[in-house]
Amino acid sequence: MCHRSGPSPCAACVDALRPLAAGELCPPPDGLDGAAALCRYEGVATTLITSLKYGRHRDAVRSLGAALAVMGGTWLDGATVCWVPAAPANRAERGFDQAELLAQAATAAARRMAIPSAGTARLLRRDPAPVSGGPHGQTGRSRAQRLTGPVLRPTGPSPVRVVVIDDVTTTGSSLSRAAMALRGAGARSVHALCVAATPYHPPPHR
Repeated sequence: MCHRSGPSPCAACVDALRPLAAGELCPPPDGLDGAAALCRYEGVATTLITSLKYGRHRDAVRSLGAALAVMGGTWLDGATVCWVPAAPANRAERGFDQAELLAQAATAAARRMAIPSAGTARLLRRDPAPVSGGPHGQTGRSRAQRLTGPVLRPTGPSPVRVVVIDDVTTTGSSLSRAAMALRGAGARSVHALCVAATPYHPPPHR
């Protein structure tokens, strides 16, 4: 992301984002009825997300939230929007949770679009115990380590329809853990929306 003055992300950065091809987020992670991402996690998208998480550049949150709401469409109809919570150490260090900001922005955009979302709620909490490799969640972990996912627990009974927001998904394990926790608390429909995703490539047939 270039951080030039004006709308963020700028038109040039938006044009540089690469959408996922059909099937690159299919099948959805376990426990989800569907999942979608705005773009591939590479290039400008990587810079955009790292600027938000580590550079505290929140100027793109409103635009990204609006794009998530458009992409979510009918998934948001009557659903409660929540997010995959950041690792407690990361939230304390940054002073905010980027996924929570995106969820709030998506809900606000849905309201402007007259999509009758049930609003945003903190439906999940993340186990504060350090995971293998350190206390900072999934960041910096290998793919094999990421596949185990974080420990997520419901904060209480879950609404029936839920949409989970996250900034990026690589293996899908965090989204799957979120979906399983929500279903265990009563959710019957769980979808996920992310800004960026690492494309899924099925193993070759032997």
